[in-house]
Amino acid sequence: MKNIKISAVIFIIAVITVIFTACGDGGQNTDGPGGIEPNGANESNGITVEDTPEEPAEISDDLPEADFEGYDFRIISYSGIRDRVFVEDDIGEVINDAQYYARTAVEERFNVKISLLEDGASTDGSNLNSVRNSILAGDDAFDLIHAHDITLCTNSLDNIFVNLYGVPHLDFEKPWWPKHSVDSLTVLDQMYVFSNAMTTDSIGSIRVLYMNKDKARDYGIDMPYGEVFEGVWTIDKLTEMTKDVYSDLNGNGEADAEDFYGFEYRDQYFICTLEPLGVRPYIRDDEEIIKLNLDNERTLTATDKMHALLFGSSGSFFSTDSAVGGLFADDRSLVTVSMISAAVNTLRFSDVNYSILPMPKLDLTQENYYAGYTSYLFAVPNMAGDLERTGTVIEALSAEGYKRVMPAYYEIALKNKYLQDDESVRILDLIEESKMLDFSWCYNVNYTGPYWFMRELFIGGQAPTTDFASWYGRNETRLQRQLENIIQKFEEMR
Repeated sequence: MKNIKISAVIFIIAVITVIFTACGDGGQNTDGPGGIEPNGANESNGITVEDTPEEPAEISDDLPEADFEGYDFRIISYSGIRDRVFVEDDIGEVINDAQYYARTAVEERFNVKISLLEDGASTDGSNLNSVRNSILAGDDAFDLIHAHDITLCTNSLDNIFVNLYGVPHLDFEKPWWPKHSVDSLTVLDQMYVFSNAMTTDSIGSIRVLYMNKDKARDYGIDMPYGEVFEGVWTIDKLTEMTKDVYSDLNGNGEADAEDFYGFEYRDQYFICTLEPLGVRPYIRDDEEIIKLNLDNERTLTATDKMHALLFGSSGSFFSTDSAVGGLFADDRSLVTVSMISAAVNTLRFSDVNYSILPMPKLDLTQENYYAGYTSYLFAVPNMAGDLERTGTVIEALSAEGYKRVMPAYYEIALKNKYLQDDESVRILDLIEESKMLDFSWCYNVNYTGPYWFMRELFIGGQAPTTDFASWYGRNETRLQRQLENIIQKFEEMR
């Protein structure tokens, strides 16, 4: 514990340093290509301890005092996502160290050891066989599961997780429990999986547009900041802006992955495509009953407009080939879709001078922007022993994540480092305020739910089609039965 306290003192000194530095220059670092050159000695993620955010906000978690006598609280996760929930040590990098101090603060406060177990079944928890088998066998093997969203939700229907509303000390009114995710994942007063401030997924995994500012200037295209802030940034405007932007860079007379395009889109980007357009495959009525909600005019309009954007001109590059690298980071597309985390993890290594934009609205009748995100979720296995202890540790980690990690990620990493203009900072706030975790995505059981309809229309046949009516006619009965089965499972788990 002595070393932890010494490190914490260093952490506080660093806080004071960055506060006074920020007062002098507005906290912005605009050196280097695109204004994203890292400073400081340790450049593992381009942000050093000198950029540490302020000490945690004074928001009480209202947890009682407790001594868990050195209990080993075990979180099982996967190699590809482990660093979202657990880091080994402080290394002088602001996000990593915020995560480290959040964990060690909880360990010291409650005399508990928090450790990570890795399941080798997959890299992201999309294979939960070993976890399922352990739970069904009643093994006391782990206290918390961190895994792929759809896979974890699908498994939750088999009654192998604890209803979080029955776990002591979890206070869903606290700000580290986003209301939109709690509401989305709650069915019949039950919630078996959660997404909150224990990780930065609710920010980093939001899908946004990135726009190459230098290429926009070269093509005589104005950055659409005005449209965004006026609330008139629509999919039609995006299509009009990008449809004629194309250059045959390799000179072979064919449109291929080596050329320059106005808009780049990939198979995996169908994730979080529906939310911004206001398409809700499931809705809840006044009595909170979930109903299928695809067969309507909005779905048809969204399908037509997305088809026009992706396939209606030479300006779009659409690919299902995972072997083809991203064009945007190589300066070969004007606009692309990606996660906010790309600014921290990928684009900082490029020379692209970029700005972020919200995903566009369907049309001018849509009142708000919506920002969809996905999240690796958590669940408590139903063989967990001491739920008082489990609830205390989860709530404490969530509170510390909100007070330490989120500011490090949002204010320092994004706003002060990797967003390159004031407009992007304003847009980030707009996007964050409109984010949503869609129930129809999380409970997209084995990727067969209604959320996937547009992907199936565009790449499921011989050629992309907008014939939603035929697709729905073939699938309506199956989708209705699937929803009824989901609701029945929740009713049986009451």
